[in-house]
Amino acid sequence: MVVGIQGASCELVTHAASSNSASHSLFLLPPIDDSGGTRARLVYPSHGMVSIATPLEPQHAISTSSGGTATIWSCGTTIRSSVGYGSITCLTSLSSDGDVIFVGYSSGTLLTFTSTFDGEWVEELVGVVEKSITDVSAIPCSKGMLVCVATSTGVSTFQKLLDENGAWMSMDCSRLRTSCGTVLLLRHGGDVVLCVGSALPRHNTIRLFIFADGDNDDGGGGDGGGEAKWMDQGALVGHLDWISCLDFASWGTLESGGTEGMLASGSQDHRIRLWRFHTSVISSSNDTTAPDVNADTTGVFEDGEEGDDFLLEAGNVARLVLRHKTTTSAITLEALLMGHDDTVSSVAFHPHYPAVQQLLSSSMDRSVFIWEPEEYNEGEGGGVWTPTVRLGNDAGGILGASIGSYLLGYVDAVWDVGGDGRVGVIGHGYGGSLQPFTFERNNNGGGGGWRAGVCLTGHFRGVSDLCWEPRSGTYLLSVGKDQTCRLWAPIPVTSTPTTHTSPSNEPSPRRIWHEVGRPQVHGYDINTVECVGHHAGPGEHKFVSGSDEKQIRVYDAPNATLRLLHTLTQNSGLPIQDEPAEDPSRIERAFLPSLGLSNKSAADEDLAQVSDLNSNALPLERELGVSTLWPETRKLYGHDTELVCLTSRIERAFLPSLGLSNKSAADEDLAQDSDLNSNALPLERELGVSTLWPETRKLYGHDTELVCLTSVPVANTGEDKEEDGEEEKEEVLVASAAKSRDVNNSDIRLWSFGRSQGSGQKACVGILKVRQLMK
Repeated sequence: MVVGIQGASCELVTHAASSNSASHSLFLLPPIDDSGGTRARLVYPSHGMVSIATPLEPQHAISTSSGGTATIWSCGTTIRSSVGYGSITCLTSLSSDGDVIFVGYSSGTLLTFTSTFDGEWVEELVGVVEKSITDVSAIPCSKGMLVCVATSTGVSTFQKLLDENGAWMSMDCSRLRTSCGTVLLLRHGGDVVLCVGSALPRHNTIRLFIFADGDNDDGGGGDGGGEAKWMDQGALVGHLDWISCLDFASWGTLESGGTEGMLASGSQDHRIRLWRFHTSVISSSNDTTAPDVNADTTGVFEDGEEGDDFLLEAGNVARLVLRHKTTTSAITLEALLMGHDDTVSSVAFHPHYPAVQQLLSSSMDRSVFIWEPEEYNEGEGGGVWTPTVRLGNDAGGILGASIGSYLLGYVDAVWDVGGDGRVGVIGHGYGGSLQPFTFERNNNGGGGGWRAGVCLTGHFRGVSDLCWEPRSGTYLLSVGKDQTCRLWAPIPVTSTPTTHTSPSNEPSPRRIWHEVGRPQVHGYDINTVECVGHHAGPGEHKFVSGSDEKQIRVYDAPNATLRLLHTLTQNSGLPIQDEPAEDPSRIERAFLPSLGLSNKSAADEDLAQVSDLNSNALPLERELGVSTLWPETRKLYGHDTELVCLTSRIERAFLPSLGLSNKSAADEDLAQDSDLNSNALPLERELGVSTLWPETRKLYGHDTELVCLTSVPVANTGEDKEEDGEEEKEEVLVASAAKSRDVNNSDIRLWSFGRSQGSGQKACVGILKVRQLMK
């Protein structure tokens, strides 16, 4: 978005917003070839827009509290539909063409965004289904592209033919009308295979279909001129709850003895199953080891656990046989992976599988596993897979971690593997944070360990107010409906997001903004924030916040935060914060007591929990709401309803808040207050009577409720002076904002005081509207 002020140009430097709490919505795009970059681009949804982030290196070495070197992911590109379709629920891209992104919305709408040579993204509508889309999968086929979406009412498929003017067509999916949790399109045995994971109360299966794009109904796909259809091949049974995720890896060729494949499935039964595909040339039409692919699997198990044990006794007997045109694929159960304590939300094979036999999984038990098989023994069935790496399981931190962290688990995880030998993992927390993990090798080349990196974070609900640091703008405070106050600071980087350039095609500023602290983690929605530390010294670095609890809370920066800000502002292009001395009036850190809402000064025994943290290093996600809190110094009471607005002036030591207007006292009403001493503090009964301020004018023009006000003094020019020689009045410019239904109907009105304008709309000197740029 760009504010429509004539003569001004704006460009996106940093987009700070959390990712949606939805599975199947995180993936990596390959780097842009002509950019010289070697790192992939991370794609994730932020409410109704698609965000693309790139990894950046700081200009000077900045470490993390885990001991590693900070690599900072920053979003520099956003893609938004021209129509509001709701929140994004899933994302994917074509493996053969990373510049096509498929986006599924909560409204049931499916869109594609295609990248052009000039960096623009072209929007195209694929189709609309009845319910919210839970998963989407796409694959290129011989005649164009195929895409499948999963909903609570079944699977819908769309096909785009290259010779039909490029239009998307809906296919008949009458056989796929069952509640579906996940879908996966894969290529095996020369055919396109659709795997559908059900989401039923019981008897959940993975149903397999082969795509026939001709008139051949005797097996696999054909190239005739008939109608395209899905050929039902049967189901894989075994999971005791909803199928939540699928992934596939294949290797080998028929010429070398047969193609092999491995299908991984995760479920809400906390387990992962590996299914091996053995493909070979058809030698006989009768296969005694193959089950009846048309057999009804309903009622196989009377008890869930008994059914699972029954399957384990089956050994290497084929569970299902896929019949292609010239080959068959026998599917057997390779392994059963048990280790997670909650729903398995994602599974992903290593990109170089089977050369690197590793499987990545994430779960709502707040952990990310990397599984590896033990030695495979011929004749004794599949090898045993065990978790060799466990990441993210310390999310609890102190006091159960903070709001917005991966406290409620991981909904997704992807590999981040580079050609330079770099190995990494990115976990997607339910609270919207994106947590990178990197394997760092020892200097001698042997061994190493996994280290957590700097999270890509943001508010996971609406942002209600912003406030700059008043003296030099060296940091930004934001509060929102997620009940947190976040501190953003600039970080100089050696490179900028290559997916975004300024209108003049010049690189973006070599500075990004990143969350470096959470001064307040509250139990109520925070509606407003205002910095009041305008003067250097003990009064500097203070802010006040107001929330639905009807109280104003005052906070003061701790020494640990000031040291971090000094480190980050070096070479940032902003005024450098003075080297903080050990100010005895400031505490080192603050902490939030259990079941409390007020940040307290950390006592010796409480400080020991966070004393090992490096205050000059960027905090990790689990530390943002624990070690970066600001102590609360006081509370201000008085309002009877929720606070919605705060403001302050540098010249005066008072903090106005939004209130009601009053009428001037008439002569007959003034008599009852004449005996009051104006130099004495009023009593309680006099506060609402004798201390009223007279109303001088009314300003109107907004159509909805006011939610925000601010003001700034404006210097008058010679043309503005009164011609009669009277003393010049100070002019004050006031900005007001009101509630709006959407972005197009929102505006900010500017009002001028001190001139001769009258009341009402005459005092309005300008209206700022938001102009949304569509691509």
